[in-house]
Amino acid sequence: MKNLFTISIALLLGGMTFAQVDASEKELRAKAKGSTDSTKTWSKGGVFNLGFGQTSLSNWAAGGFNSYSFDGLLSLYANRTKGKVSWDNTLDLQYGAINQFAQGASASEKKWIKNSDRIEFNSKIGMKASGKWYYAGLLNFRSQMAPGYNSDRTSIISDITSPAYTTIALGGDYKLSANFSVFMSPVAYRMLYVSRNNLRANYGFSAEDIAKDKHMINQFGAYLKAKYKKDKPFGLDNVAFQTDLALFSNYIENPQNVDVYWNTLISLKVNKYITANIGTNLIYDDDITIQTTEKIKDANGNNTGMFKRGPRVQFKEALTVGFSAKF
Repeated sequence: MKNLFTISIALLLGGMTFAQVDASEKELRAKAKGSTDSTKTWSKGGVFNLGFGQTSLSNWAAGGFNSYSFDGLLSLYANRTKGKVSWDNTLDLQYGAINQFAQGASASEKKWIKNSDRIEFNSKIGMKASGKWYYAGLLNFRSQMAPGYNSDRTSIISDITSPAYTTIALGGDYKLSANFSVFMSPVAYRMLYVSRNNLRANYGFSAEDIAKDKHMINQFGAYLKAKYKKDKPFGLDNVAFQTDLALFSNYIENPQNVDVYWNTLISLKVNKYITANIGTNLIYDDDITIQTTEKIKDANGNNTGMFKRGPRVQFKEALTVGFSAKF
């Protein structure tokens, strides 16, 4: 986990370097035009992506599965800057599913199962302190929209508000430009909420908590959230890049085990409406236990038939090609 934290910080610092160059160029252009930010108020917009995939087999000797899939992403923002006060808001909604079935499968065997599901809302308000620094407060909410199942579709492993994370933090916000900011808080509160009792053991709830039907775990710690986006990175036309990184250290329990939540999206524009998107999601949460392939042995060294569980790095990558619209 320490290596993962080091890699995250190294990449973040690299992004800061590119952002500083980008910001300096913009400042020089603004001075040349004699422009000013004093009249700037609301800036609103968003992007919508919808991609599809399909595979069909008929008498295919090599074997395989028929499949249909889709993935949709809606990302909205509304930012306000007036005087010394700035207020930034973002909402990201993503949902995707796949229907995979063998040749000759019956209608009852053709079932959709989700492969991406995300709700994330951020609201950050700040008052200018000095230079590019702001005193700031942040609210973050993260959850999902629908039930998720294990690989053989026999049991639910996640659901709406199972889990759901709410973070409230106070600290300093460094806004190098409209495209890059780093929020740092030494005083942050995070609430983990799991509505389904049968899922709470997977998210750090003790046996006593589950017996008492406890829904929430309260955590206090340090929080960092960085965001960076850039059109035409490295001079590449028709390419857009954006990434956001969130780190949380729980003072109460195992503060050295830093939770990581990292999203990256690269968009390659084919034409006005068609775009190819490459998205990655990396998660490490010390409270989330995942079943491994390693079996538990008894005192005599014999396999018990049970598998070990523990926190693991979670990673997802998705490539989609489909309709895209900016507004």
